[in-house]
Amino acid sequence: MLRSLSLAGALAASSLFVSAPAAAQPGAFYNAIPATAPAAGRTVIRDQIWSCDDNSCVSARGDSRPAVVCAVAARQLGRLTAFTVNGEAFDAAALDKCNARAK
Repeated sequence: MLRSLSLAGALAASSLFVSAPAAAQPGAFYNAIPATAPAAGRTVIRDQIWSCDDNSCVSARGDSRPAVVCAVAARQLGRLTAFTVNGEAFDAAALDKCNARAK
């Protein structure tokens, strides 16, 4: 019975995230803003699920260093105009290094 309630609660909570705009999602640790508008929806980049809207893509905290996450995101999403980690934006030098991996 307890497992059923836990599963029902998890499903109800996950449905809240589907319709929320990417930048407003709770639990978003990384925020990537590609130079070209990303396709809306979800994508998996390495082992992280990224949710995108018309302007940005967000993901929860992962195991890799932020610079690695940024480089991998740029490789998949294209050149980034901004990358934020837990509310702190990458400076120009860090963003340039990240974009060196862009497609």
